[in-house]
Amino acid sequence: MYNRGFTLIELLLTFVILGIIATITLNFSLAIIDERKMLQKSYEIMQCLVEVRDGAFTKEEDYPDLVCFYPFSDLILVKTFDRVKNMYKVIKKIDLSQENIDLTSAVFGTNNYVYFNKLGIPSSGGTIAISYKSVRKYIIVTPATGRIYVSNEMPKSWD
Repeated sequence: MYNRGFTLIELLLTFVILGIIATITLNFSLAIIDERKMLQKSYEIMQCLVEVRDGAFTKEEDYPDLVCFYPFSDLILVKTFDRVKNMYKVIKKIDLSQENIDLTSAVFGTNNYVYFNKLGIPSSGGTIAISYKSVRKYIIVTPATGRIYVSNEMPKSWD
């Protein structure tokens, strides 16, 4: 009974199988990381909208806070009215380009912004779409209720 070890072909086959398993595991792990990154950023945008909506209860109707969307520069700005300067000023900035996330679209009627009245009702219902690699998330603001939520799917028509 001789124990001669493994042949070269057996060793190569073992390494090939291990390489395939490692590649599959790495790709799966990267997909999970991308999904987590997008979910985190989606909730940050949603939280920003919720803060503006909830703050609208104490704001004057004439000068509501605005959440402005700039898809070409991947920016979201929250603006509030400065009575001293008689103009809107930026109080919060979310720059998606720093994390290579694309602000694909932000559709609120014909505007690139949304605001909420004293009852928490948005100026218009709408959808914000962000994407990173193959992952896409939608932040949806319902028109009548002002409900804000994150979805993996594009919403159906409001009609």
